[in-house]
Amino acid sequence: MEADNPYIILVDTDRNSFEPLQLLIPERVSLLQVSDREGFQDLIKNQGNSPSTLIISRSADDPIQIAQQAHLLDTGIPVLILTFPSQHQKLKQALHFSPFLGSDITLWSGDYDAELGAIFQEMVKRAQQRKIFRGRMAAVQADIPNLHEGQARVTHYLDRLLDRAPVGVVTLNVDRRIVAVNRQAKNLLESTEQELLGQKLLDFFPDDEQKRLQSLFIQSDQNPPVSGPGPEQVYKLITPQNDPLFLEITVAPLSDTPSPQGAIVIFQDVTPRIQAERERIDAELALRNSEKQLRLITDTVPALIGYIDADERYRFNNRAYEDWFGWKREQFYGQHIKDMLGENVYEEIRPHVQSALAGEWVEYESELPIPGGETRFVRGTYVPDRSEDGTTIGFYTLLSDITEQKKNQDQERQRMLEFCHASRLTTIGEMSSQLIHELAQPLGAIAYYGSSCLRLMDNEGLESKELRRMTESIQEQADRAVQIMNRLRRFARKEVTPTTFSLNEFVHGVVHFANIEARETGITILEDLGEGAGSLIADRVLIEQALLNLIRNSIQAMIEYENAGQTITVQTWEDSEGTLHVSVTDSGPGLPDSLLEKLFEPFFTTKKSGTGMGLAITKSIIDSHGGSLTAYNNINKGATFALTLEKEFPPLEGYTQALSGS
Repeated sequence: MEADNPYIILVDTDRNSFEPLQLLIPERVSLLQVSDREGFQDLIKNQGNSPSTLIISRSADDPIQIAQQAHLLDTGIPVLILTFPSQHQKLKQALHFSPFLGSDITLWSGDYDAELGAIFQEMVKRAQQRKIFRGRMAAVQADIPNLHEGQARVTHYLDRLLDRAPVGVVTLNVDRRIVAVNRQAKNLLESTEQELLGQKLLDFFPDDEQKRLQSLFIQSDQNPPVSGPGPEQVYKLITPQNDPLFLEITVAPLSDTPSPQGAIVIFQDVTPRIQAERERIDAELALRNSEKQLRLITDTVPALIGYIDADERYRFNNRAYEDWFGWKREQFYGQHIKDMLGENVYEEIRPHVQSALAGEWVEYESELPIPGGETRFVRGTYVPDRSEDGTTIGFYTLLSDITEQKKNQDQERQRMLEFCHASRLTTIGEMSSQLIHELAQPLGAIAYYGSSCLRLMDNEGLESKELRRMTESIQEQADRAVQIMNRLRRFARKEVTPTTFSLNEFVHGVVHFANIEARETGITILEDLGEGAGSLIADRVLIEQALLNLIRNSIQAMIEYENAGQTITVQTWEDSEGTLHVSVTDSGPGLPDSLLEKLFEPFFTTKKSGTGMGLAITKSIIDSHGGSLTAYNNINKGATFALTLEKEFPPLEGYTQALSGS
């Protein structure tokens, strides 16, 4: 391929972009493909000229480094970086803070369509225009020594050739005075041609910049004759409007002879690039100061605070991480979560990580092993970090050590069980007379039927059928006595664990037990058990204690309220969301409205001999199971206590939360 033919280089690692891009490339422009940055450097050397455009595909590793390498070779190479929409904003920010890059950088995260083809056309066109301009400048530089008609003809020739150039061009004589300017130079210096001609170029610059520019002129005079422009440097100029203007200045001698004959000075306005670089430096400084302040704050917090990017790698951590794991801060940076926490813990928290990267706020509890073989309980919170376009680019993590809290929860639960156990034993003592009376009936019947059997057996005329009936009656009464004793034993038992049981069966047993006391007072307990009420997982002993407390509370309230036909109705049902309901409705005097809010407070009671702990304990038990307990007056008479229960047994911290309210 000849050196003048335009071509485009595609850096494509997986070689999947060549064919679709080939269809969008302008005619008479070749598309050449390489797999890495070393490949495109070698290709440029072999071609002998710079490409019209450098395309970096989505599969290329580190596209910014490739673009920097290209602009180190030639700042005029247009670069098109193809990226995914999810990475567009992140790459745009990275380009803003990347040194050694020219201004002709384009990001594209759309489809390979006609719009992208139009971008190719424009980039190739700009490259060709720059190439033509450079050729004209080289021709002028080579032709100047052959012009002998005088300085006026040189000035006229340059004016006509360079008036439309996109850069400022100034011709200086031996005294460094301006003898010719093009239109762009007049615009940059904000002066007319009459105001510029004859003036020393140095006078337009501040004193400190004049010294630097003078050194550039001397360096250009002392250099060996060259065919192209000399060294480039950036200088600050203050316009008449007092605005700073940064110019990239190139000085080239007018003659290839050793003796000075004047010079051509080329201005390139690089103000946006310099301002962007200064903004980048200021932003980096502000970021470092901000990070320093952030570390000072987070290092004092007794919790693990960090930031994890979209690749699940740590990008920030506070001192608590170092204290826990014994690593240095530099060791955390870039570490994957799985490498730091271990595969087992990672698999456990992986759903939470994925939820956070999907943009969800996450809270969870887990066990976290730390060096030394110790395991700690932590409560984790993940807060998503979103870019300006709403894409989740990472998340903040906060881990709090709740090991001591867990221990306290277990202790609180054990104390509650002890308290309930003592209460149950007290209840048994209060009900002992009723229990003795209840047990005396079946035992007396057993004795009677037993003696009858003996008498009948002595009678030779006894038929076996009658003997069987009498014996079965004895067995029935004996079973009844055993059932009463079993209920008493289960009620007094201290050790409990969550078990699965039927709500209706459970309520039926409690009502049967409470009837021992109710019958002595002439109160009838009715059951209204919903057919759809299912089973639940709970501490059966605790729930039994809670329901028995509510029933006995209604019994005691109605004892003082003499009224015929006193009843208590215990009702069960399950709603459409799977929540179980139990209500205890009595026909007593009801509750004063002013006392409803205080009813469940510890040590609050409306009874002369009450302790004020029964309803408080009951509410604590229901709360600890994730349920609720409310009380209200009925429309006609009496009051209703309504409780709800979830089907699943709650985590242990529910006990602590319930106790804190009691």
